[in-house]
Amino acid sequence: MPITSISIHGFIVGQIWQPGCGECFKPLCYNIARQDKLWSEPGTLRDHVLCAVNDGDFQHATLAQADLVIERHQGNRRVIRSWSLSRFPSVADCLHPDGDDWCPPCDLED
Repeated sequence: MPITSISIHGFIVGQIWQPGCGECFKPLCYNIARQDKLWSEPGTLRDHVLCAVNDGDFQHATLAQADLVIERHQGNRRVIRSWSLSRFPSVADCLHPDGDDWCPPCDLED
């Protein structure tokens, strides 16, 4: 019997609740199938994106470099497909303004 997992991977980006901290981020791995089991009925992609950005650490979070990932396992075979969330108009307002061009800051001075 095949096992399928559906998730959203990327970064949650926005200002945290501490004033003056600027833009902050954290990695996101949101399991859609697991979350659907907690709800009374399956959610849409938009429902899940809104749940993911409603993180609590951020004031107005968006998603950056976010992909919808579907992974299917059957025996020894594993197939992974992914699509950028920027391809889905229903969640466009939840994505970072820099879109897929946003990158986490990297401190190279260490």
